Amino acid sequence: MASERSLADGYCEHFRYDFDDSIALSVIFGICFIFGVFFIFAGYRFFRTSLFFQTFSLVSLLTYLLVSSLLDRSTVLNAIISVASGLLLGILSMFVTTMGLLMTSLIQAIFLTTSILYAVHIFETVSNVFVAPCICLVLFILLSVPLLKWQRGCAVIYICSYGAILMMLAVDFFIDLSMLRLMGYQNILVVKRTVQPCWFSWCVLALWPLMLFVGCIVQFLKTARDCDHRHKPQWYKRRSNSEPGVRLLSSKSDVIAQAWIHPPVSPSTSDKYNYQHSVNNEDEVFLMEDTTSV
Repeated sequence: MASERSLADGYCEHFRYDFDDSIALSVIFGICFIFGVFFIFAGYRFFRTSLFFQTFSLVSLLTYLLVSSLLDRSTVLNAIISVASGLLLGILSMFVTTMGLLMTSLIQAIFLTTSILYAVHIFETVSNVFVAPCICLVLFILLSVPLLKWQRGCAVIYICSYGAILMMLAVDFFIDLSMLRLMGYQNILVVKRTVQPCWFSWCVLALWPLMLFVGCIVQFLKTARDCDHRHKPQWYKRRSNSEPGVRLLSSKSDVIAQAWIHPPVSPSTSDKYNYQHSVNNEDEVFLMEDTTSV
């Protein structure tokens, strides 16, 4: 098995391309690579789509791991349950922006926790299962506070980081059959490592800061320069907010016209305007002089 190889077996002397038996995973990670490029260079412009996909991927993955470990179900049923829960919370995060931003912070906290455990494992083996959750919780709080305070800038950075993570995981699969991801699971779950990182594993991990830097430059200078998710588009604004629905009434409380059809008459100049109404009988013409605006 690939997961049982070590440095002594010459594992780091070559890349691994024998993923022909994992067609489904190849398709999934191919899609992840495409979405990663999309989020790196234009993620913030499609802000709600980014929130949906981040929440969907995180919730689906966590649900699948939880269901597969607790329930004795088929793989297809576990996948259906995971996708359904991911779709539900993903759609909810599209409309509740605060929830989507918190899920974005949680993704970054999980990835940074994994990266910290990578570095710590070089010098010392972590054996306490509570270390990873505590680090993740602290990082989640530290990342959520500035994100909620400076939403636009932090959202651009976090979305670029998420795209870089997707690209890194895809490259890790196609080059090394997800050995980097496997070591991340082993570090977080505090189980014995069956593999050690190779030199190209660190190169794959270095894709994250590199693509994060490139994506931030592109989005801040070009694709996200004129975008702000806190400002509603012009078509979304209700007309009543900018032009209150003022109606004109006669002395008999008859509605003459709406404000957007007929301009409202200010009280100071209402005496200057007279409205005449004609009926079939020419003799029945009256003058409405007591017009007011309410």
